[in-house]
Amino acid sequence: MHELTLAENIHKIIQQNLPDPQVTVSKIHIKIGKLRGVVPDSLKFCFQIVAQDTQAAQAILDIEEVPVKAYCPNCQVNFTIDAPCFLCPNCSSEKIRLISGQELLVESFEVEE
Repeated sequence: MHELTLAENIHKIIQQNLPDPQVTVSKIHIKIGKLRGVVPDSLKFCFQIVAQDTQAAQAILDIEEVPVKAYCPNCQVNFTIDAPCFLCPNCSSEKIRLISGQELLVESFEVEE
């Protein structure tokens, strides 16, 4: 379950960037690409366990799932990939470039004093 490792790393990032050790973290904004294979509910559950008895214990994980998007240089088309088929839907080229879908980013977090 790599969600537990992700939860630990998210918590570590938050702890390292707290403006004041006395504040409470209320919300954490995260972007996760679909290609990362993260199950959002599992990540939220793991984060609750990791953050227990810390400033982030009541924090809400606001997870934005980023779709897999690609560009085909052959026909110069941008498209979204919804199935495990990495071919251009326009010309069937295999030589596509991923634009998004691999993100894993703690974008920001909110605190209360």
